Amino acid sequence: MIALQNGELISKMNYELMQSETILSNGLKIPYGLGTRMGFSGSHFKMGHTGGAFTDFAAVFHYPKENMSIVVLTNAEPSNAPMIAEQIANEIFGMEAPKRVEPNGRRVLYEGTFQWGTGTITYDFDERGTLWESIDHGTGEVDSLDYHYIGKNRFYNQKHGSEIEFLIEDNEAVSILSYSSGLFSDVEIAVKRSFQILD
Repeated sequence: MIALQNGELISKMNYELMQSETILSNGLKIPYGLGTRMGFSGSHFKMGHTGGAFTDFAAVFHYPKENMSIVVLTNAEPSNAPMIAEQIANEIFGMEAPKRVEPNGRRVLYEGTFQWGTGTITYDFDERGTLWESIDHGTGEVDSLDYHYIGKNRFYNQKHGSEIEFLIEDNEAVSILSYSSGLFSDVEIAVKRSFQILD
């Protein structure tokens, strides 16, 4: 990663593209650069990628400002190399899990049902202020995850180390970005970028 950053493997211009957001045809900016996903560990910008299809056997997190990389390789299944890498980053940077805050009067922005391929995703708050994500795959199977609000239209699931970010336009959620272990999740956004709020 250091050789990459120093321009020894690719041009500086291509390295800059690796750290630049992609603009989709609908105008949505996503934190996916030239072959890299971007995100944050706390306030620390990182870029990188994971490997091993759905089991995440490998993770590379690079922190350009700190001139540091974290690389995790595993050979076990199931595996979660990105979560292990994020735990290492938490130790290095002395970070804790994001704190829960109250979304105040903004709950209405996040609740609703979104079209997702042949299924739907519904977001609802419970009486404790927890946001529940219910994914109906269109096959009768429904998965649920709980998230708590951490500010700036972002919600966090501590068990999986995952985040979702609602993109708001004209007081309406128009899209949802998903992050796993602090890195933008390109797999979910490929489906979710076509979200439409259902009446």
